[in-house]
Amino acid sequence: MKNIVVTGGSGKAGRAVVRELIEHGYSVVNVDLAPSPDPLCHWLKADLSDMGQAIDALRRAAGTVERRRPFEL
Repeated sequence: MKNIVVTGGSGKAGRAVVRELIEHGYSVVNVDLAPSPDPLCHWLKADLSDMGQAIDALRRAAGTVERRRPFEL
């Protein structure tokens, strides 16, 4: 299974992208400041204008950081 990170997956266009990717068999992680109104996949809260949060979100999504920590940054 291919893993995809969608930034802004909680917005109107982002939700459509997430839905389409899931329908095609992808494992999706939504990285956004707010959760999606239709929670179709894992959500990581991150401010992508903050380099540290962006890197941490990508590491978590890739599974390179301890997953027992809560998803929310």
